[in-house]
Amino acid sequence: MKAISISLMIGVFFVSFATSAESVLFKNANVISMKSQAVDKAQDLLVVDGKIKAIGKSGSVKYGNETRIIDASEHYIMPALAEMHAHVLGDTNIETRDHYLYLYLINGITTIRGMLGEPSHLQLRSDLAVSKILGPRLVTSGPSFNGNSVHSVKQAREKVKAQVEAGYDFLKLHPGLSRKEYIAITNEAHKHGIPFGGHISNDVGVELTLTMQQATIDHLDQFFRPLFSTKHQDKLTENQQFFGINFVDYVDPNKIQRFAKQFAVSDSWLVPTETLMDNLANDISAIELAKRPEMQYVNPQTVKGWVNAKEGFKAPKNIRSGFLEYRAKLLKAIQQYDGKILLGSDAPQIFNVPGFSVHRELKLMVKSGLSPYQALKTGTVNVAEFLGMQDKIGTLEVGKNAELILLAQNPLENIENSSSIQGVMNNGTWTDKSTIDGYLNAYQKKAN
Repeated sequence: MKAISISLMIGVFFVSFATSAESVLFKNANVISMKSQAVDKAQDLLVVDGKIKAIGKSGSVKYGNETRIIDASEHYIMPALAEMHAHVLGDTNIETRDHYLYLYLINGITTIRGMLGEPSHLQLRSDLAVSKILGPRLVTSGPSFNGNSVHSVKQAREKVKAQVEAGYDFLKLHPGLSRKEYIAITNEAHKHGIPFGGHISNDVGVELTLTMQQATIDHLDQFFRPLFSTKHQDKLTENQQFFGINFVDYVDPNKIQRFAKQFAVSDSWLVPTETLMDNLANDISAIELAKRPEMQYVNPQTVKGWVNAKEGFKAPKNIRSGFLEYRAKLLKAIQQYDGKILLGSDAPQIFNVPGFSVHRELKLMVKSGLSPYQALKTGTVNVAEFLGMQDKIGTLEVGKNAELILLAQNPLENIENSSSIQGVMNNGTWTDKSTIDGYLNAYQKKAN
């Protein structure tokens, strides 16, 4: 693959097409505010200096002569989305990192939570906030707490203090932690007011994780253990393989509702990352997955690695299908009990192209039994609540940030319409479809 100056490409397209204006009016739009499932038809939405200044019946909103008018007739405006389980590259591969960040943005994602941080992400967070680099808001963790990085209770506490002092937003937990180390990390985190999230170690378990108020549990990690049937309790000491796929035969489906209710009343949020699981465990061949349209925006060597990972994932069909079936049932049950769910796909992991995979995640949520509105809430309203940013993002209301997506079709009618993007606004900048298509076409041309 030829070297590509992503920053130069983005700069060229923004000079040509993108608009950073003090005042923009979206005229005659169908507004999906996400305050409810209602669609407010024939509305004008005025943005001034990156904030929503007014929303009202078309023709009723006053604006100045300098205001740019965008005809949004027969289109739909909704709040921008979030990717709450992203992996952000470091400063050793800035070109690809910035390309991925821009892919998020042009897919309508204005917030990402980086799940494996490093020191360079602290400056990156600042650069993104002021559009020095074009991409979404970055919520970043520090380096991982895991069985290889933590070797004692004392060291665990010291690492928490160091990450708090460095200014990271949260702590990322990986497997391999002992029970004592986990308790030390979480107690110290609570002491300093920094959230922690990610995986559940075998020695820790779901019950302690919920008791210690882990902010997020990602991937439904360890969620199969509480579902073991009575006759399989002796299997609880077995090591978990890929997110419990080896436990499928031990599950009692009658326990799903009870566990879902237990999770729903806890203080923890769930980030399912169903796309990652589906990509590996479904019956679609690796070659077919590699032909998805968005794969052309990823280095071919990366796609080849994903193909190898898929082909190396060995499990009988009945186990794979059972794995996906039980996960879907869990997700639906947690939603039914009003459990707290966040949108996240684990990009850029196996066949999850940044930005594009979030829309695939939404489809899988709906396939699991969530309504389109419930699925969209996981990436809008719920994210605002989780981040404590209800006054800024999550819904379209006067005074909030103008972080929004213009869609050609209604995603409440068909969740696949979430990807019918005609433009995205973030940090006061409107990026229209011609800019998006121009960037993607130029990337594809240079990559080839």
